Amino acid sequence: IMGCAQSRVALGANGVTPADLLAAEFLFFDCDDTLYQNNWATAERLKASIDKYTVDELGLAPDEAFKLYLEHGTALRGLVKLNHLPESRIEHFLQQVHNVSLEEIGPRPELRAM
Repeated sequence: IMGCAQSRVALGANGVTPADLLAAEFLFFDCDDTLYQNNWATAERLKASIDKYTVDELGLAPDEAFKLYLEHGTALRGLVKLNHLPESRIEHFLQQVHNVSLEEIGPRPELRAM
């Protein structure tokens, strides 16, 4: 929730408080192959999806999104900071690029037990 990327669901955004998090039935931690591991298959799908979006929707060169990721910590941060993506399109970007298969990610009883 308080991860690396700026997010509208991050603590403090849209009025989200620590009490809100404590009241939540489920929390989803998006840590790209940290909590789940599938030889980076999901991370590679996300990278390809972000690259496709930035090429098709924003007219950037292939691999430009990865360069922004390296320079700014996340592609999204770089896209917004360099005015490639208006803040009004952040939610659209997030919905589109995260629409990837999660087929290899199965139950992990040891994580549930934590």
